[in-house]
Amino acid sequence: MPVTIAAVYFLGIWGLGFAPASAMLLGAVIAPTDPVLASDVQTTHPYEDDYSSARLALTTEAGLNDGLAFPFTNMAIAMAVVGAAPSLWFADWLLIDFFYKIIGGVIIGVFLGWVLAKIMFLLPILKDHNSKISLSLFTISLTLIPYGIAEIFGTYGFIAVFVAACVFRNAEAKTEYLGRLHDFSEVLEKIVVAILFLLAGSYLSLHFIDDFQWYMIPITLVIIFLIRPAAGMLAIWPTSLPTTKKYIISFYGIRGIGSMYYLLYAFYQADFEHSKELLALLSVVIIMSVFFYGLTARYVVARWTPNN
Repeated sequence: MPVTIAAVYFLGIWGLGFAPASAMLLGAVIAPTDPVLASDVQTTHPYEDDYSSARLALTTEAGLNDGLAFPFTNMAIAMAVVGAAPSLWFADWLLIDFFYKIIGGVIIGVFLGWVLAKIMFLLPILKDHNSKISLSLFTISLTLIPYGIAEIFGTYGFIAVFVAACVFRNAEAKTEYLGRLHDFSEVLEKIVVAILFLLAGSYLSLHFIDDFQWYMIPITLVIIFLIRPAAGMLAIWPTSLPTTKKYIISFYGIRGIGSMYYLLYAFYQADFEHSKELLALLSVVIIMSVFFYGLTARYVVARWTPNN
């Protein structure tokens, strides 16, 4: 992810003529892969054994780096507010936005994941097979409680939720309730995605044409087919994975809702030059990413990484 951020940053500076803060923001929002839209490359249902290292790598990346993009988004905000010179913001950013908020999010996630697992598997009402409402509410709380507590302490809620989910999953790896939680989460996820894409479609139909510029198409192709695969391959090349898997893991990094969230969050916190271009360019990246990965992901992952 840092390699992708750096590459897109320099592409924004030298290739697009963006201001440093805008170029950094572009790199920060482009870098994370989307944990929601990557369903075709995710690990399997909790009931099913899954030994696919490729699926595991892509699922882990999508879940974890969705939170790790926040420090770099905050870096872009600091550059927009106080100036691009590192002497003006780097020390505070490193201490607070990087170390404190990441470590704090992890600690909160570990603790609350453990606590919620104990509650889940001890309360009699949740063990009632007919108590679907209780399970559904508990599923929502598994997301909202870690996120809310992390935000109260000024840490990263996305990281806390991801870590809490991992700890919760490992606490009772074989229980049947995980399958029920998983099924409800998938239904809820699809509803939320439909709403978000409806909102995105409203922007595309009303303002996108005015902000779109033709240079965005080749830039998007460079990001999807050059920068992302090169950064991914650089990261996993020292591993013992087969070369085919390295290519697959490096290529499949779908962009989506998380990237849009970071961009709009940054726009709320500070004024950025080229903000309309940034929004239009990110929209093109998401659309083309969904298109290319959607056409190929299911076949490629099933064909080349079925169970290893």
